Amino acid sequence: LIKVLDEQVTEMIRQYARSDALIVQFPDNLDGIMTNPNLFKEYCLSHYQKYADLLHAQNKKMCSHVDGNLKPLVDLLPASGLDVYESFSPWPLTDLKLEKALNTWTDTVIIWGGIPSPVLEKTTDEDTFRKFVDHYFALIDGRPTIVGIGDQVMPGSLIERVKYIAQQIKVL
Repeated sequence: LIKVLDEQVTEMIRQYARSDALIVQFPDNLDGIMTNPNLFKEYCLSHYQKYADLLHAQNKKMCSHVDGNLKPLVDLLPASGLDVYESFSPWPLTDLKLEKALNTWTDTVIIWGGIPSPVLEKTTDEDTFRKFVDHYFALIDGRPTIVGIGDQVMPGSLIERVKYIAQQIKVL
């Protein structure tokens, strides 16, 4: 199965050479519990590297949907060749602390997300929410980042908090 999937993905990537797209998104829904480090090293890492090499040769970036618990994979992801970690969801949504992720991943990787959805809910008090947002923006200062909610804004989220985050964004 892995061989067949690899052949299909490789062929799709070769066809992307005709596309003007700058980023190719892999909808992996990557999670270090489901794909533990041993499985990731044995079955995934070399494929990520291969696909990244093919895409980079086309001057394209490789992006993966990584909204799961990445704590078990935090040290392995830099070797994957991924350029964008999309829908990154840190603690308290997962076990991975934002500081650990950003200290481990190089600043050449684009973080897309990083604000865990629970901080938008009324179960998180306003002071804790604002401290998290201030800390988030201090940590990402100078890093390539697409500010976003990991994994998504939930129905119980307070829209005022989404607006507050938007007001804090500095565009370079």
